[in-house]
Amino acid sequence: MTTKILATFVLGALLGVIPALAQRPLEFNVPFDFSIGAQSWSAGKYVVTFPHQSVLLIRTRDHKKGTFVMTNAAQSSTSSEPSRLVFNRYGEKHFLSKIWMPYSNDGRVLNKSKTETEIAAQITGGSTILSASR
Repeated sequence: MTTKILATFVLGALLGVIPALAQRPLEFNVPFDFSIGAQSWSAGKYVVTFPHQSVLLIRTRDHKKGTFVMTNAAQSSTSSEPSRLVFNRYGEKHFLSKIWMPYSNDGRVLNKSKTETEIAAQITGGSTILSASR
């Protein structure tokens, strides 16, 4: 009986820790204006959290602006040390594209917006990668 109680307690503790790790905010300093979907965002400090596995919440550090974004899973053959944001860049326009988790090869990919798709058809792009702030 004691083993069952202990196992239940340990399982409950682990289930409580896993969501807490997923909620750990990631902070980024984005030095340029960018877009997420149809929304424009100014250069500045941002916090990213994951309230659900496929949803990310990005908001300004001062909590004045934020949005929820649906994402898809991504895998890399190498793990990143700090968290990273990846932006697709077309000329001077930047679109948030991916986020990579810290010390993991797991990431999340954002779908391209209609605007980004249209711009990508006209301009050859590149990418810009930013690491999380410490």
